[in-house]
Amino acid sequence: MKKIIASLVLVASFGQVQSAAVSVNAQQMVTVVDIVVVNVMEVFQALIEVQDLMKDLQNFLMKKAEMLQKMDSEGKEREKNFAMKAKNLTVDARDKEHMELERLKNEIRIQAENLDAKQKEEQMLIQQKVAEKIKDFCQKMGWKIVLPGAIYVDPSLDKTKIVIDGMNKEYAAKKAAKKTVKN
Repeated sequence: MKKIIASLVLVASFGQVQSAAVSVNAQQMVTVVDIVVVNVMEVFQALIEVQDLMKDLQNFLMKKAEMLQKMDSEGKEREKNFAMKAKNLTVDARDKEHMELERLKNEIRIQAENLDAKQKEEQMLIQQKVAEKIKDFCQKMGWKIVLPGAIYVDPSLDKTKIVIDGMNKEYAAKKAAKKTVKN
């Protein structure tokens, strides 16, 4: 009787070990399918949409910089004229013109600082927008966990190229649809 009980215990415990191994294998399979790696920096640099957004931002900033440069040139010209006429002006007129020139210099400096801040803000907004789009694309692909990078990644888990190609394709389609609507 003891041999039968021992055999049953052995069979029962073997069954538990075997089912535990099956459970671990199932979990590992789910993990491999659900976890992928995407090199977000590479995606960011390769997306046509990002390139277009950055080009638009650069054009905006160039126009503002040209405006500031024009203001600066006009201020320098005005300062040069003031230096030539200063001898003939009254003290009050000189003080008034000097204060106006200082106000213009400060305005240019403040606008230049604001332009720098605007550039940083817009770049951050672009990064946030693209990060959100990457997240949405990965969700659409059904990936449960997306890691932004790792020291080592099995090539089968690296989905960077899929994200780049898929997002560029979606953007191209949206861009083409906009052109069709405009025409």
